Amino acid sequence: MRILVVGDEAEVQKIRELLAPRHIEVRGAADADDAFRMWQGERVWDIVIAEYQVQGKQAGCTMELMRAIHAANPLQRIAIQTSDERLQAGSFLVFHKPYPIDRLVRALRLPVLPLRTLLS
Repeated sequence: MRILVVGDEAEVQKIRELLAPRHIEVRGAADADDAFRMWQGERVWDIVIAEYQVQGKQAGCTMELMRAIHAANPLQRIAIQTSDERLQAGSFLVFHKPYPIDRLVRALRLPVLPLRTLLS
């Protein structure tokens, strides 16, 4: 399994350390632009997890990144991680920090949901 985490290096490293024993590869991107370039270059990700407030120059913010990925591959599993308890799940995954890593592992086994609510 492969996961692309968009956020600061400390967050990426934390997730990497927690998932390494489960043989799940975690790659990190510092911003939305780097994430979209990595996603386009490899396109084999079990999930893309973006920090809610990630910014970028070309791909823009987290929501623009999600729209761009969804437009290119509607079946790509995408999630947001945030400390903001006001952000609630619609038809997309939200991980409220701190969350148990087992929640992420379980989410990898769920069916891919449409993102129409989020991206409308």
